[in-house]
Amino acid sequence: RQIELKHNVQNFLPQVDCNKIEKVKILEINNSLQKTDNNTIPKLSNVFPTIEHLHIAHTCSIKRILDFLNEFQHLSTASFRYSPIFATENVVLKYRRQIQLALDEMRNNQRINYTYRFDSSSVHIWIR
Repeated sequence: RQIELKHNVQNFLPQVDCNKIEKVKILEINNSLQKTDNNTIPKLSNVFPTIEHLHIAHTCSIKRILDFLNEFQHLSTASFRYSPIFATENVVLKYRRQIQLALDEMRNNQRINYTYRFDSSSVHIWIR
């Protein structure tokens, strides 16, 4: 029911040969997706089509956060690190405001019902 990807996602995807793994409901990704291509998130959602809980433990751009929320259709919770661990308070606040604006815009445009909250470096989202 749960899988954690600790190493390069790009190496994992060819190993599963894009077979669907439908029993997994919780996906944790602990490595960086920065060096991946634009198809990585759609490929992950294809391999794990029934993910309900998603946790991304590395710094994620606004675009990546929105891509994950759009691709994984069965999410009920998600969390994303939005700020580097040693970022200054001003940098953290800047990232937080940008993500808040993007999430509010997404909620208004797509009429998705969700709640979110921020902690010192992550955003947690509950989708209803």
